[in-house]
Amino acid sequence: MEKSLLSKRWRNLWLQVPVFDLLLASCPVLEMLTVIRDRFELLETMSVRSKSLISFALGIEDYEVGLLGDDHVVEIDAPRLEHMSLCDHLSGSIIIHSIAPSALVKIDVNFDGKDRYALLYQDYDDDDDDDDSNSKRTMIRNFLTRISTVCGMEISSVTLQVIHDYSKWEPLPQFSDLSWLNASFLESFWELLPTFLCCCPNLHTLEFVFDKEGCPLKLSSVPPCFVSSLKYVELSTRVTTRSSSQMKLARYFLRNCPALKKLTLSGNFGDDIIKKIKKIPRRSRRCIIVTG
Repeated sequence: MEKSLLSKRWRNLWLQVPVFDLLLASCPVLEMLTVIRDRFELLETMSVRSKSLISFALGIEDYEVGLLGDDHVVEIDAPRLEHMSLCDHLSGSIIIHSIAPSALVKIDVNFDGKDRYALLYQDYDDDDDDDDSNSKRTMIRNFLTRISTVCGMEISSVTLQVIHDYSKWEPLPQFSDLSWLNASFLESFWELLPTFLCCCPNLHTLEFVFDKEGCPLKLSSVPPCFVSSLKYVELSTRVTTRSSSQMKLARYFLRNCPALKKLTLSGNFGDDIIKKIKKIPRRSRRCIIVTG
């Protein structure tokens, strides 16, 4: 069998997907086919096109090996897709043509597996890289626009780093229907928090995860959702900490959210910090503070 014929047949499998309710594409599954990797060309594009698909999960880590090339393209065109999970640190481009308007999504991508989104840092005055830089930003803009209609989103710190850099060049789209958000922030990108939440005017529940301990900066602005809709906030860190930075972040929510009903703190905050947080004056009289 010639390599072009095999690649064409495999690619057509993703192009059609006629009646699946659930499609999972993870590296362990792809690894079963890596025996042909040395004999046939790697796929450059994985396309999922279906009018009936309602759930799709793609999981490919940058240290794993599969049939997809290191700079592959992922295309998704599934207008009824209600649940989508993308964990892919190798893709050169992720293109979403359509998903359901109120989908639930999990996003853990860096949009460029080779140079770690380095094109975002290119200067507009650099003529040699201007076209590539603009192309990368256009791809990210289109991706964010396509998922801006979702009602729930879990987003990784890796993806937030890309959004942080992208926001320096262009404004973020409005996530007007987003009511639930789980976000993992690195310490150096906490300054993105107000900017990102300003794009979520109807956010109801926020789960905020710290990947590292740090001090939140520039948290003076108050996003509209703080005043109108934010009712439940959960703050958690993966390491036990007694840093006052967590107090500052808790104060940011307690003093600026009149609709807040519950602030949940992870046990890793430390008993002394939790006690101090419980003494912070609250904008909402109905707000309770619990540990989980």
